[in-house]
Amino acid sequence: MAAPIPFNEKQRLAELQDFEILDNLPDPDLDALVALASSILHVPIALISLVDQDRQWFKAKLGLEACETDRHSAFCAHAILDDGPLLIENAMEDPRFAKNPLVVGPPYIRSYFGFPLVVGPELRLGTLCAIDVRVRSITDQQIVQMKALAQLVVNQMKMMRSARDAIMLASAHESLYRDADRARIILETMTEGVLIKDRAGMVVQANPSACKILAISHDKLIGMKLDDAGWLRLHEDGSPYPFNDSPVSEVHRTGKAITNVVVGLQDEVGGFKWLQMSFSPLFEPLEIKPSYVIMTFSDITSLKSH
Repeated sequence: MAAPIPFNEKQRLAELQDFEILDNLPDPDLDALVALASSILHVPIALISLVDQDRQWFKAKLGLEACETDRHSAFCAHAILDDGPLLIENAMEDPRFAKNPLVVGPPYIRSYFGFPLVVGPELRLGTLCAIDVRVRSITDQQIVQMKALAQLVVNQMKMMRSARDAIMLASAHESLYRDADRARIILETMTEGVLIKDRAGMVVQANPSACKILAISHDKLIGMKLDDAGWLRLHEDGSPYPFNDSPVSEVHRTGKAITNVVVGLQDEVGGFKWLQMSFSPLFEPLEIKPSYVIMTFSDITSLKSH
């Protein structure tokens, strides 16, 4: 079912064109926000989708090859009708989407969580959206975090537009610092652990939850390699990972995200923690291989013991 056209469509499209963001090169900051969205919700697909007159175009994407789809089949065309998020837990049971070609065919969408990119009163240019191929819900805390990320996307888009004018350069820098501070707050308040590892496998960033789950201080965790010979890692069936063969290595090699993997990690006293983990690539500008891998995880040791 096609979405209704917003009452202010002419103004909305004019605002979208004024950003000069369609059909241009990727932005590494927006790519990073999409990767973080995928990690927060543990989904295989995350997008920044901009709804144009006849299509939706993906400014940033993870887990999807297509660069655009027609507007008629776009979930995001429905999401831009309201400031609040569009949360679809089971697309097969929603009459708006049950016969959608993206539901009955690839990528076989089952759940969709779209957070509008609101750039002004009643002006929604697109969404920061997360897609899963399984029926599921998300938590209230994840909704709060995704709303904050959607605002960061809007702030980044506005900063890019302001940067076209030298007079606005100082304001753009100030906005960038505010965005960085908001991103830091999101990381620090997440209950899931977050580690960022470079190509050498070294931890370059860790949030407080990661330190708590791993029972390692922040100072000691930064610079550590959790995949060296001193750390034994197990598959869910209890078999060990071969040295230099891990989800992190695979993401660095393929550039594709890996979600919802159960990994046993030896702790410093010889025991094991069982972690539910997701791994997302993070690319530097013009790089074809990921420069970093974002790891998010939660401790499921107590569940494994039952």
